[in-house]
Amino acid sequence: MLAEIQFMRSWTHWILPRSQSQNISGRIAPAGPVSARVVLCAHLDTHRTPVFYASKAWNLAFSISLPLVLLSMFLGALGFGMGLFFNWGWMRWLGLIIAPVQAFMLAMCLHADFTSFSPGANDNASGAAVILALSRQLARRPLLHTEVTLLFTGCEEVGDWGMAAFLDTHSVRSGTNTTYIILDQVGAGRIKFLTADGLLLKHKTHPRALQLARQAAKQKLELGAFEGVGLAYTDALRATLRGLCALTLCTIPSGSAGGSAHWHQMSDTLDHIVPDDLLKTYQFTWEILQLIDQSYGQ
Repeated sequence: MLAEIQFMRSWTHWILPRSQSQNISGRIAPAGPVSARVVLCAHLDTHRTPVFYASKAWNLAFSISLPLVLLSMFLGALGFGMGLFFNWGWMRWLGLIIAPVQAFMLAMCLHADFTSFSPGANDNASGAAVILALSRQLARRPLLHTEVTLLFTGCEEVGDWGMAAFLDTHSVRSGTNTTYIILDQVGAGRIKFLTADGLLLKHKTHPRALQLARQAAKQKLELGAFEGVGLAYTDALRATLRGLCALTLCTIPSGSAGGSAHWHQMSDTLDHIVPDDLLKTYQFTWEILQLIDQSYGQ
């Protein structure tokens, strides 16, 4: 379970069912010689709609249960192992303490697999829409020194597998002068750039990526961008774990980090998208692209 959360290989990969997916990508050349590269990324798949995303209370219960169930499995293995080794029959009562936590998490996971998929307007048609708008602008007005790859990934919601496949194939060609900018849920709320990414263990965003975001926020104060730790993982995590420069942009509605964003819910429909917030994300991303292009053009 921990390996799955951390995107590490485990024996379960040989027995879990799989299906085919695909990425869509394109490339826009700069007006001059290539000095730097940017990958603009948004995922295309949507998530199921389990009850633990239905409200802040449900989401809090699930968030608390996730580390608790990992702890309970560790304590169970340790306790039952010691009970067997030392013949401590009373150790079996430990099962009564840890069973409710494990049963709750098992029920949540089984329940999730039988729910419908979210319509996905904010998560993540919003990110795909902003990148398509940026591609139109870049086609008319290419950057001077920076090659831009447009990447739309599959299988983000089940472990960033689309991003992993892209990195396996293209990261060597892209080189160290590549910045990965991930747009994920940018359709409603104030712009937030993530300082750390991950579902359970948080991994810090690359310093160069944070520097770019902070500089853009300073130069575009009217956009109101702010920084903070992410609630879960994004496509940036696969790149961050490989030491690459990756940054996630999202938007956070006022009053709630999840509920009013319609995160993984059937209410994630177009009528909840705020066009002005999409425009602000577009402008903020464009500013970062300009900063990258200027820095490598000097």
